[in-house]
Amino acid sequence: MLTSRSVSSLTVALVHWPVAHGRLEDNRRELLRLNRRAAELGARVIVNTEMALSGYGFDSREEISPLTETADGPTVEALADLAREHGLYLALGLAERDPLTDAFHNCALLLGPDGRVQARRRKVTAEAKWA
Repeated sequence: MLTSRSVSSLTVALVHWPVAHGRLEDNRRELLRLNRRAAELGARVIVNTEMALSGYGFDSREEISPLTETADGPTVEALADLAREHGLYLALGLAERDPLTDAFHNCALLLGPDGRVQARRRKVTAEAKWA
């Protein structure tokens, strides 16, 4: 049986904003700003919008190629630092480039409080034009 003494709270932040299609640097800057703000407000779990770095809806591999990033790229590393700094979990959606195969994926990563990737989910039925 749960009592008021045994129940604790968990602050979850859902980060959603009008991602600028194809504007990697602008989106990275805003993504980091919004995630830092959520962490400063006490979020222990931060969930970001799908394809938050690149925007959504690309017609070809060539179009999205400059907007892909590896799971150890600059955006993931910056968010991993934030997760470590604040001891939180952080979910990020991005157009991931697999460095071993050069395949592109609509990917969701979960970073843990240690900054490491805890889980990776690559969509298998989406993005047929480029993934």
